[in-house]
Amino acid sequence: ISRVGASPERPGIVHRLDRGTSGVILIAKDRTTHELLSKAFKGRKIKKEYEAIVWGSTPVKGRFESTIGRDLRDRRKMSSHTKDGRLAITDFQTLKATGAFSHVALFPYTGRTHQLRVHLTENKHPIVGDTLYGPSRPPNFEKLSPLFQAALDGLSDTLLHARRLQFVHPVTGEALCIEAPHPPLFEKFLDFLRNFDKAAK
Repeated sequence: ISRVGASPERPGIVHRLDRGTSGVILIAKDRTTHELLSKAFKGRKIKKEYEAIVWGSTPVKGRFESTIGRDLRDRRKMSSHTKDGRLAITDFQTLKATGAFSHVALFPYTGRTHQLRVHLTENKHPIVGDTLYGPSRPPNFEKLSPLFQAALDGLSDTLLHARRLQFVHPVTGEALCIEAPHPPLFEKFLDFLRNFDKAAK
């Protein structure tokens, strides 16, 4: 992933990630490109794809739609329980589901702060490792195999990954698809899910 900035005085970050989220970020190399890409994001012309590992078994596919704003009780968080919420839409598809975890692909149509984390948590599938919005341990933690318990105890990041950005370069007109591979920790948990039946015995 290229991380070239415009200058030390004006970094050209167009698309950033929450702390602890892995994956693609987008940085423009000059002011004009930065402004055009920012406009493209606001116009919803850039397709974003995320992946997450969440608690519980999610439906095959669906859509989350709500208004999101600052939580009325905890100012660190965003929530649909707010006075000044803005529309937030996320489509999702389940890639693998077990009784304890699911691996989901997420396609946010809007770009509200903490949107994916809020949508998943408020639909009872918080992201594994997200201690701000979800539990540090699920209710069924003691029923998991020692392998899973050890992995969860050592988890320090949210298992949310910005997998892909697709857009047309605003200057050259080139169709671009920028992808980021899973980081080692995310891939480790995917291995657990692929072998869940064996590991749970």
